[in-house]
Amino acid sequence: MSYSESLFLILCGALLGPFFNSIGMLNGQEALDYYAEVHQSNWNSLMHTVGMPFTFYGISCWFPALFRLSNANKNRMQEYIWTILFVHYMTIDLFRGMLCLSLYIYPAYLALERTKYTLTDWDLFKHGFVVSFCALVFQEIIGHWLGGDDPSRVEGVPNAIFYSVFYSTYHLL
Repeated sequence: MSYSESLFLILCGALLGPFFNSIGMLNGQEALDYYAEVHQSNWNSLMHTVGMPFTFYGISCWFPALFRLSNANKNRMQEYIWTILFVHYMTIDLFRGMLCLSLYIYPAYLALERTKYTLTDWDLFKHGFVVSFCALVFQEIIGHWLGGDDPSRVEGVPNAIFYSVFYSTYHLL
């Protein structure tokens, strides 16, 4: 990644909150509070801490496979999205954003490696989808149901896409 690309991505991450404000989407602490509404039990939050790295890894594999890019460009897409996302987290809370980054750097590395060496888009998509689907089912059944919390909300999906990774570590401190 070049210096100018890095600066651009850092700027995008820093401006993600104001962008969400402009389109009426929750962000920052307000988005975390909304996400936390259906993650009230400590058990459910802990199951998300366990399951979200697998979800993150899986989505990091299947999402770029949808675009049928070269493996190098799939890796570039992964790095761009992750940079924007983790910079955004650091604008909310620098320490917790760094904690989140440190816990998700290994699943990110594994996704980069899987993408480099998977021969077909279909194989990468299947692998990533199965991993992320199983992790989400685990979180819903073992976390929400056994934890006694309400099920995840369909209308909360946009919020979860951006904040579930951050929440998975945010409740720890």
